[in-house]
This record gives sequence, structure tokens and C-alpha cells, in this order.
Amino acid sequence: MARRYRIGMVVCLLGAALLGGACEGPPGRVVTDLTLERTGWDTVQVHVDVVRHRWLGGPIAVVPDSSTRYMLLDADYDTLSAGSDAVMPVPDRRLADREPLMVEVCSTVRGRTVCEQSGFHASPKRIRTVGDISYPDDEAFEEGRYSVRFTVEREQFDGTGWEPIDPPGSLEGYVLAYVVDQTEPPVKVPLQRTRGRFDLAGLDGYDDFKYHLRSRLYEAQEARVRFDVYAGFSEQTARRVATVEKHIKPKTPEQRRTEVEHFARQATERLFDALDVSGPDARVYIGDWQFDPRADEYRIDLDLEWGRGLFSRSHVLRGTIRVQEDGKAATFRIVEGNRRARARWHRYVDARELELGLLDVPAPAPDPSTDADQPAEPRESMAWTW
Repeated sequence: MARRYRIGMVVCLLGAALLGGACEGPPGRVVTDLTLERTGWDTVQVHVDVVRHRWLGGPIAVVPDSSTRYMLLDADYDTLSAGSDAVMPVPDRRLADREPLMVEVCSTVRGRTVCEQSGFHASPKRIRTVGDISYPDDEAFEEGRYSVRFTVEREQFDGTGWEPIDPPGSLEGYVLAYVVDQTEPPVKVPLQRTRGRFDLAGLDGYDDFKYHLRSRLYEAQEARVRFDVYAGFSEQTARRVATVEKHIKPKTPEQRRTEVEHFARQATERLFDALDVSGPDARVYIGDWQFDPRADEYRIDLDLEWGRGLFSRSHVLRGTIRVQEDGKAATFRIVEGNRRARARWHRYVDARELELGLLDVPAPAPDPSTDADQPAEPRESMAWTW
């Protein structure tokens, strides 16, 4: 199937004769007629006719004084090919999607250079991606994994399908993460490799993302998080090639209890270190605990006991741990204690509250469908295109 592109441009060489004969030769004008014919994406056939119109009589064909020169230019007006052959190669496979191209033809007529230009486009191309995104991979909803594989295809010339080609340039990609109905800008996750891990907490926009995620979990008991995958050729605007949506549910009471025990164990170790307490008789008891979804914070009541001997009374101390769900800003505030415990507290701490720093969050339960130590493998059932 041949495709033709036709454009005409009038180049006045002799019209100035009407204003005093500034041009040589009889009055008239030269017209070039340029036609492009394509039988495939990788070549273009150029047809050009040069005629001179006379005041009396019809137009006559003009033979150029020298051979015609053909040039193929890309979107940046860089020369892709040049020569005297009217059948020009088109490096379509390394051109971008529908990249604008231009053919320029120049001939010499009676000592004057006559040029004509005509435009067309490179083939339609698309990026196809296969992969998956695993999220969340931690209890704080910060981390995840990705595995994506990109391929490039161009439309077959007859329009019946697509064929794979090598990328016309380096492929660049990133992911935009956001909560459905979020109005603030999303979190942008760069894709450095085809697979790896990401941490949203260290990226711009995470505070807004976290606020909407927590709000949806609190108000609707569910949050829909979308990951838009963008990819593009170098120096061209990336396009969205895939969307993955994850439905996030609030943590179960069992998961909350696991976090409470995990935080209480770490807090107790740091408390005993601060009070210079050691020995097998040290004990800790978890009392009431609450989680405030608005503040994203746990409050855990602890009873600590240590130093019980055959002829000595034990130390008894009661207080409250406050710690954010991601383990940050952990503190222990003393509420009451017996005389021996309060005396030791004032000796080593001498304040109502002890800062415990950052606590580790517990590892989530492994997903039985994937290896917890490896990024998610591509799933062929999830294939997205433009």
C-alpha cells in the first residue's frame, strides 16, 4: 500500500520584472511540484517537477541546470540522509513515535536555486510493559517492590498489527503513586532498573500521600492506591503505559497486637539500659493499649518489675509508651512506681519522660505467592499498552 504526501510551493524567480526587470529572462514564475510516495516505513520516493509559467501560452517544463539534491531532516532539523537519489532511506526504527520529518529538494534553474519542502511522519510506535508492583511491603505503608519489563513496537505499514523493534533510544521510566481522590501532586518514584525496591517516605509528596492514605483507612476502612507507570524515549515526554491499583485494608487486631508487643519489647530494653538494670528477674507486663489513627500513634501502658531478691523488695514502675506507627518519636513517661523504683528513675533519668528514639517496625507476614527477599516477578497476565 503506497502512501502519498503532496505539497506545492510557488517560488517567484522572475516576478520582479513587473517592477523594473530586476530578474533576468522573460516575465513569468517557476513552480515546483513535490510529491512523496511511501511503500514502507524505511524508504520514501520523491517526485519533483519544475515548470515555468508564461504570460502567453501554458506552463512549460524546466530542466534544472544541475542535478537535483535531496535531503531528509528530522524534528531537530538534523540531516538524516542526503544525496542525488530520489529514493531515500528513512531510519525509521531509530526515530521516535510519529516523529515529524521533512524532505527538502533543491535544484538550480537559470543560476537561481529553487528549493521545495514537504513533511511526513515516522511510524507510530508504542511501549508495552509487563510486570507487577508489590505494595505495601512493611507495616508503615512506606516500602514496596517493582518488576517491569519494557518492549517497543511499531505499527506494521499496512496497519494490520504491530512488530517488535529495538528501542529508538534509551528508555526512561518512573512511577507516580497516589491515593484515589488525592488532589495534591503524587509521589514520583524513579525506575533505575527493571526491578528493585522503593521507599515512599524518602520522596517528595509523601506527607500528603500518607495523610490521604490514613484518612481513607480511618473513614472508609479501605484505601485505593494507584501506581501509574510512565515510560518514554530519551529527550521525549514520557507517557503512561500502565496503571496498577492496590486495595489497602486497615490492620487486623492481630497485626496491631503484634506491633504493640514488638514496640514494647524494644522500649523495655532501652528503658532497662537507661536505668542500668540487668538480670533474669526483670519482667515487663503490657497493660491497656490504644491506637489513634488520626495521630498515627500507639499508647501502650507498661508495668516493669526487677530486682526481686530473697531479702529485698522488687522495683515496680508503671508508665506509658507513645510511639508512631512507623516507630518514630518513641517516648516513655513515668506514671507511678514504688519508692525504690522512683529513686532509681530520678537517679538515672531525672525527668518525667525518657526519649527512646526510633523503634524498628515488625516485618510484615510474607506473601506466599512471592519470595519475600526478591522483587516481584513479572506476571504475564498483567500486560498494559497505550
